[in-house]
Amino acid sequence: MKTERLYYNDPYLVEFDARVVDAIDAAGGSGLILDRTAFYPTSGGQPNDLGTLGGTRVVDVYEDEKSGAVVHVVHEPIALGPVHGSVDAARRRDHIQQHSGQHVLSRAFVQLFGLETAGFHMGESTSTIDLAGDAVSPGQLSEAEEAANQAVLENKPVKVCYIPPESAAGAGLRKASERVDEIRVIDIEGFDRSACGGTHVRMTGEIGPILILGTERVRKQVRVHFVCGSRAIRHARQTNRALERIGQMLSVGPLDSPNAVRALWEERQGSRKRLEEMETKLLEYEAAELLP
Repeated sequence: MKTERLYYNDPYLVEFDARVVDAIDAAGGSGLILDRTAFYPTSGGQPNDLGTLGGTRVVDVYEDEKSGAVVHVVHEPIALGPVHGSVDAARRRDHIQQHSGQHVLSRAFVQLFGLETAGFHMGESTSTIDLAGDAVSPGQLSEAEEAANQAVLENKPVKVCYIPPESAAGAGLRKASERVDEIRVIDIEGFDRSACGGTHVRMTGEIGPILILGTERVRKQVRVHFVCGSRAIRHARQTNRALERIGQMLSVGPLDSPNAVRALWEERQGSRKRLEEMETKLLEYEAAELLP
């Protein structure tokens, strides 16, 4: 049986009641199937939720592709029947910010430069999108980041709607959907419409700041590393503290640290070159002394 997914219409729901209708063998423990759940299973680049069922820790959540059931993996078996579920609220909030921020950032790259997102992955500390392009300049990264944060500041409503597959072509989706059944659409008012089964904010302002960390070349695509919301704030705080420590050692302000480090590096390179020249002259002198 398919599991009713409560997070589809209420991504902020973290406490719920359900029934355990089946138990199966699963890697790492017992796999529980509920009639309804607020736990998000790993899919679409977004990791699964964690939390507890009946006080027992949930260590993994995944979808059984054949049945459409959501499987909750626990270490200790739970009897069939009523159960109370509790989703890790901090983890859910973080995932909501990162995934919603990805939609906004992906739209910014399409809108500004025609660069489509070919892949998305949410990691423990940073997230990435893979852009279908040969290269992205520092200027383009800055423009996309600014456009994404402008959409956040405008606090646009984010709504969920459902459309039949035959209506997908005219629905204005950023990327065509391959689903053959009903399509769940995340609609950021006046900005982006995407087919997606993930959890998202209600207003873009809840995403918080979006910060691009850098890029790398991966399989003829450009991978963009970024963080949103609380992750962006933590990263900015850690970066500032690192610059402060460097500045203290060099007796300069935090923002002057890069120039001071550059000056030290150039001085070291100059000293190294002079040392190599002196070593060469010394060898020449010693060689001359050895000649009869």
